[in-house]
Amino acid sequence: MSGYWSNSTRYGWLLTFTAILLLLAPACSNDQTGTGEFANGANGNDDDSDTWSFEEDTEQASPDAEEQSDATSNGDDATANGDDDTANGDDDAGNGSEQPGEVYVGTGDPYAPGSLAVERVSIDDAPTDLLVITPAEDGAYPVVVFQHGFLMANTHYGDLLDHVASHGFVVVAPQMYEPGGWPIGKPSTEEETDLAGQVYDWLEANLDAALDVEARTDLMGLAGHSRGAKVIWWSLRDDPRDVGAVAGVDPVDGTGGPLGGEPRILDNPPTIEVPKLLIGTGLGPVEPNLLQPACAPEGDNYEDFYAAATTPTWEVVAPDYGHNDMLDDDPSGCGEECDICPAGDARQPMRTLTAGMLVALYRAALQGDDDALDILSDHAAAPVTIETRSK
Repeated sequence: MSGYWSNSTRYGWLLTFTAILLLLAPACSNDQTGTGEFANGANGNDDDSDTWSFEEDTEQASPDAEEQSDATSNGDDATANGDDDTANGDDDAGNGSEQPGEVYVGTGDPYAPGSLAVERVSIDDAPTDLLVITPAEDGAYPVVVFQHGFLMANTHYGDLLDHVASHGFVVVAPQMYEPGGWPIGKPSTEEETDLAGQVYDWLEANLDAALDVEARTDLMGLAGHSRGAKVIWWSLRDDPRDVGAVAGVDPVDGTGGPLGGEPRILDNPPTIEVPKLLIGTGLGPVEPNLLQPACAPEGDNYEDFYAAATTPTWEVVAPDYGHNDMLDDDPSGCGEECDICPAGDARQPMRTLTAGMLVALYRAALQGDDDALDILSDHAAAPVTIETRSK
């Protein structure tokens, strides 16, 4: 019942030049986006198009060329063979390093599984238990945090999250409370939002050291299903932290059911300037029966999130699918909360659409490939019929 109780981110050149050689040689450019698997930081394309540009519109943690030159050519430990260098020394660019590594950039079809094998890691010393899905190949990867829907378990989205991770992302799925059961007694949205903020702080300070790959928490995207999307929006209003992109998967701005009375985030929405993606379903507003309200009711769903959003925002609607159709086919331990919402013929097509859309958004915003945004409005490439608009 995830509808909130139904109301609910090589140097291709390593500067080993001496000061004399720098005076003789022309200045080097740091505007490479990387044509292979890895690219410097997450810099996007520098074209003159009117489309949104990651490089132009977001602040990056990667230093510019002059700062990198100072860091790698002037200090005592700056040469390629020094103790603290960026290529061969003890503090090289990698897990736990002082300088960020080159970010992996995916190139395949976002709707197809990525080229990277993935592995799952459970972390139990964070503010709440975390399911972390990482590429198995060593490298530097942006981080995507996925907030589950109301009463859901993070494991219910396993296939979806595996797909996203296989395209070069460290995917973190917190378990915000015990899933399933009776809605009464679960944390309020405000309480869940407070915990989400603690999780984000913990990730920034600890995630990289906890993994075998480099988790670029300076390049972080947020996504959430149903009430999980409301939690993200609320978190960014209370603490407008630096994230690269935000996605709501059939978001619901509910009040907590007939006894809830919780405030709606869209009555006082945050101003989120980074790219936003809203994925809606045509069956979400349909009531399952006479006693059960819609899982994503009109007045509280993706349309209202879109109306309240600032540019740039994309809305993608799958009219033939329902509120929980992006879950696994048979989520372990999930009862009526996974099956009560009206649904399409099968979950796999909607799950593929959702995964591909998330990959495209974060490939653009976190990996630096602006062209990936085109997939968000490409009806022909989508695995299901979609309706789209953007601003």
